[in-house]
Amino acid sequence: MLDLTPVGQALKAKENGQRFFELQMTINKLVGRSNWNPSSGGRKEAPSVPDVLGAIEEVGWRLEHVGYVSVEPTAASTYRTPPGSVGSASRVTTEGIYLFRNTDAPDS
Repeated sequence: MLDLTPVGQALKAKENGQRFFELQMTINKLVGRSNWNPSSGGRKEAPSVPDVLGAIEEVGWRLEHVGYVSVEPTAASTYRTPPGSVGSASRVTTEGIYLFRNTDAPDS
């Protein structure tokens, strides 16, 4: 069975002898409040990134570089409210991009 978890991907890359392994993970999602539901919105946390990064290093990778990107959809999501009016809410996701170096690979 194929393990598609970040650690499973890192193990597969290690087995394939890759020198580098790149991983993109969602850090959090910010959901804006809609004009028809002011109690909506807030911050949605992703799985613990430090735990995942530490587990990847434990299987033989060293974290080399980190970058962060905020991703916003091209258009706000639109919802129909019960009385037929329309409201919208924006959603912003923060993605972490992590580059690891194989600790077994010879240095260039």
